[in-house]
Amino acid sequence: KKWTAKKGEIYKLVSEKTGTDGKIWYQIMDNEGNKGYIRYDFCEEIYISKQPEAEIKTEGQSSVKIISYAINVHHDADANSKKKWTAKKGEIYKLVSEKTGTDGKIWYQIMDNEGNKGYIRYDFCEEIDVSKRPEAEIKTEGQSSVKIVNYSVKVIQDVDTNTGEMWTAEKGDIYKLVSKKANKDGVICYQIMDNEGNKGYIRYFECEEIDD
Repeated sequence: KKWTAKKGEIYKLVSEKTGTDGKIWYQIMDNEGNKGYIRYDFCEEIYISKQPEAEIKTEGQSSVKIISYAINVHHDADANSKKKWTAKKGEIYKLVSEKTGTDGKIWYQIMDNEGNKGYIRYDFCEEIDVSKRPEAEIKTEGQSSVKIVNYSVKVIQDVDTNTGEMWTAEKGDIYKLVSKKANKDGVICYQIMDNEGNKGYIRYFECEEIDD
């Protein structure tokens, strides 16, 4: 036994051959390059079409939410490239671009709140659409609150990221929701207020709205 594969996991298909039991066995490979065999009837073959190597820019359109635990974010679309940081389940990042990796699968280039960029494979996250909304500010004061879902979220003075930082909100913190407004990229930002009456903006995907 080399390792245990769990339901829903996806591996690279390397080769196939007839086993001692007369049945077809697949040689598979994980992201670390480890290889082993499983019988054909314990898995299903999926086809991942080749896409152009050119990077497809998606900046300003959408974000991604991590759906797997402790995923390494790489320097390039290659599992063997340098690790930049570890993304944890539930964290949300800006989707910058996508391209086909060395494994023939789609990789997303993501960006964190500090502007750091790196690559993760598409099946370790889910894409979140960011619809274009009117610039008008929608007042919501007195209706609801928000709970921070990301780690170390910068609360900024206005809706665009180059404005001054007011304070850092930590995961689990709860704030009063004052208003909603789109930034120049069409991303909805929430104006929040702390217990001292200080106000600032965060992006909608960095928190979840909760009823008072």
